[in-house]
Amino acid sequence: MMKLLLSVFAICNIILQIRSVELEQCPPGYRCWKTITNPFVRSSLRQVEANWIMEICPPGMASPKGATECTPCEKGYYAPYSGAAICYTCPKGHMCPNSHLEPEPCPIGTSNNLTQQTCCRTCRPGTFTKARGMQQCQKCPVGYACRTKPKLPCEEQPTLTTTSTTSTTTIFQFTPSTATCHSNVATPCTTTTTLIAQCKEYEVSWNNHCYYLDGSGGECIQGYRRATNAILSCIAKLFVGKFYRSRVSGNCCIWTADKYQCYGFDSTQCNLPGPFTTEPTFGSANCSNVQNTEGSQLTFCGNY
Repeated sequence: MMKLLLSVFAICNIILQIRSVELEQCPPGYRCWKTITNPFVRSSLRQVEANWIMEICPPGMASPKGATECTPCEKGYYAPYSGAAICYTCPKGHMCPNSHLEPEPCPIGTSNNLTQQTCCRTCRPGTFTKARGMQQCQKCPVGYACRTKPKLPCEEQPTLTTTSTTSTTTIFQFTPSTATCHSNVATPCTTTTTLIAQCKEYEVSWNNHCYYLDGSGGECIQGYRRATNAILSCIAKLFVGKFYRSRVSGNCCIWTADKYQCYGFDSTQCNLPGPFTTEPTFGSANCSNVQNTEGSQLTFCGNY
């Protein structure tokens, strides 16, 4: 029995050694493994045979050197050819709805000033772009009318479902307030509709709208805009367990639709990856009557 156990142990050790060699030799952009044939032999352990199998990673997937599996590209990244060692970041002025294809330049009438995006943003009324792949929409020149184009198919829109046969209409308030933080009057935190928005996992659903936090420097995705401090005061607690939409913030004060920033994350969550362990609170991180506008400023967005 002891000899049998030692033999099995020795065979397993050889298999592990073969696997180690395999991982060292497998090139980037491939997944590799070895199949073992005749592992249990009577005469000699040297009769263990191995077949090295190597498979190239398809478009939309990548692998480093010594990998046993190809990894799918994350949202906002792409690998347009077979055998990619890494997934590439979708650049500004482009969108990457399909990870196995090249980035698409933003169509005329849209723009995108962020990386890792799957959709460009339609220019707002009174603005335009004159070429593809633009990062910013420009103001319409004097003497011209710039019409807004239809929204892109890739626009992220929540699906609305009805929980009752009757519903009430809600007018969502995005109107900015110029009041200072301590004189700002909060919106009554009551449910005013029986419609429930089915939101993304990083979003909070409230009063048939979806809200999220992101380090996007005041920018919101297509179909969303900055919401007010008053709304944030009603739903701040609901952000516990949520996370940034796509980017960790670089400043803890929350940029809203209002003139002044009144909410922020405390030191336990400030500029740290989610899920959020605390809620945004009034005046945290010295966020009171401030107007921070950094490129990765923490931003509060809601759909309209």
